[in-house]
Amino acid sequence: MISTLPKSSNVAASLNLRHSPARTLGLGCLYPANRGFSSSAARLLPPPSYNSKSTSSSAPLSSPSSSSAISSSASSSAITSPVNAPASTRPAVLDLPSKTNPQTSGKLSYYFALGKAYLGFYKTGLKNVYANYKASIPLRKQLGLPVYIPRSPWTNAGTPTLSLTRSDFQLVRRSAYDIRRTIPFAFILLLCGEMTPFVVLAIGNRVTPMTCRMPKQLAKERGKRTIYKDAALQGISAKEQALLAPSSPRQIKNVSELSTDEVLRSCVVFGLRKRHDLPVPGFVQTLLVDQVYRPRLRRWMEYLAADDKLISSAGGVKKMVAEEVRLAIDERGGVDVGMGLEGAESEKIERKWLAKWVEERA
Repeated sequence: MISTLPKSSNVAASLNLRHSPARTLGLGCLYPANRGFSSSAARLLPPPSYNSKSTSSSAPLSSPSSSSAISSSASSSAITSPVNAPASTRPAVLDLPSKTNPQTSGKLSYYFALGKAYLGFYKTGLKNVYANYKASIPLRKQLGLPVYIPRSPWTNAGTPTLSLTRSDFQLVRRSAYDIRRTIPFAFILLLCGEMTPFVVLAIGNRVTPMTCRMPKQLAKERGKRTIYKDAALQGISAKEQALLAPSSPRQIKNVSELSTDEVLRSCVVFGLRKRHDLPVPGFVQTLLVDQVYRPRLRRWMEYLAADDKLISSAGGVKKMVAEEVRLAIDERGGVDVGMGLEGAESEKIERKWLAKWVEERA
C-alpha cells in the first residue's frame, strides 16, 4: 500500500536505534497524524488503544509510595523491557464487583461497589498519566522536544541524535497523547462522578486518556473500526484491497502514488478517519486530501516503519506482551485479526500476523 518516503520534509531531528547503529529514524513520526507537520512545526502523535487484564505487564501505576507491582515506574519498565511500552501507559486492570458476592448481593450495595470500582480505575489512570509524563521529561529534553506540550508550532534548528528503545519511544508518544486529554476528562469525572463510564461510552476516545479506557470501551471502538474498514474496502478489487489494507509491508505503496479515493480508504483502514468519503465537491475533496489526509497518512506510515525497526532491534515480537501485540496490530490496520477468538488461540494468530509483518519489513 503505502511506503515511507526516503526523503521527507517531516524530519525535524533523527535518532539512532539501540542495537542497530546503522539505522536512523525520522523524529517526525513522534508527531500526530491528525495535525499539520513540517520541519518547523511539530506535535506529538496519538496512539490507538487496547486493554487486557491478564498479564503483570499491564499493571497500573499507583502513587510513588506504594510498594506493590502496581507502583513500578514507567522509567524502570522502559529499562527492563526495551520492546514493551511501560505498563503504566496502558489501561489499568478494572476489577468489578460480582453480584454473587454476599457483600454486594443487595442492589444498592452492588451499585455502590460498582461506582467505587470505576472511580478507583479512573483515579489510577489519571495518576499514571502524570507519572508517565514525569518519566518522559528527561527523554523529551534529550530529543530536543519542549517539556510542556506545545500549543503553537515548535521550531528546532538543530538535529540531535539519541539511542532510543521502543519502550522510551512509546512512552514519549503515549504520555503526550494522554496529557492533552487529562483536563477535559478530569472535568467530566468531576462533573459526572460514578456516571462517567456512561458518558465516556457515548463520547468515545476523543477526551479519554489511554490509561482510563475501560475494556468495554476498547471493544466498542475496535468493533467500530472493523465496520468502517469493511465499508472502505467494499466495491474494490482484491488487488486494490491488498494495497489499501496490507497484511505485509511488501504490499505497501508510496503515498504520493495513491489517488484521492485510495488515500481516504487507507486512512479509514489505519484508523486515521472514520468514513472513506467526503461530502464535498470533487475539487474541494482533492484539496483536502492533498493538504490534510495525504500528509497524515504519510506520517503514519513513517511512524509504523520506525516502530517496526524498534521492535526488530529489541528482540522481535516474541518478547512483546500480548497487550502490546494487540496494540501494534491495530495500528497496522489489522483490527479484524483474531476476530471472534479469545485467549491463547487469538494471541497465537495475532503474534503470527505481527511477526510476519515485522520480519518482512526487516
